[in-house]
Formats: sequence, C-alpha cells, structure tokens
Amino acid sequence: MTHRAVQYMGLRARRDKNEAVIATALRAIGCVVVRHSGTDEPDLFVLHNGAWTALEVKSEKGKLTQGQVAFRAIVRSMGSEVHVVRDANEALKVVTGRQCK
Repeated sequence: MTHRAVQYMGLRARRDKNEAVIATALRAIGCVVVRHSGTDEPDLFVLHNGAWTALEVKSEKGKLTQGQVAFRAIVRSMGSEVHVVRDANEALKVVTGRQCK
C-alpha cells in the first residue's frame, strides 16, 4: 500500500509514504515544515529563508485529483504555485532553487 491514513480533526487523510522522507530532508536543511490535511489542498507548507512554498506530495505514479487541479488553478491565478513533488530531491530543488544530492 502506498498510503497511510492519519486522523485529523475527525477526518481520515491519505498520506503518501514518501511524505515523511521529504519532510525530514527539508527539516535537515533548516526548513519549517507544516503538514496539512485539507481536502484538495497541498500536503506540506514549507518555510525556507523567509518564503513559504506549497508542496503536493505524490507517489511515483500518483496523479492530482480533479479538486487538486482546481485548487492549483486558483492558486496560479493569484500569482503563486502549488508544486507537485515525488521525492526529497525534487522537494529540495523546489524549495531551495537548486539540485541537491
């Protein structure tokens, strides 16, 4: 199984297994990582060098739901972005702007 369920405010949210690895890698470089469980909203909000980044964590073959696509479109229309990441290296690259090993 590629997801685990977590209890959040009475709702069950699906979490990709790679989310914990991504959060750990981001915290290792000094980021503040906030896990979020809103329907169709990003999984992680990351603070790095004074800037927030919204990340949607997906498994290798995971796809955005229709609701996530719609939410992402709203965020883009406001001049921001929800980044889709599949592993820690992608997340580090998005947050820091550079490829990490």
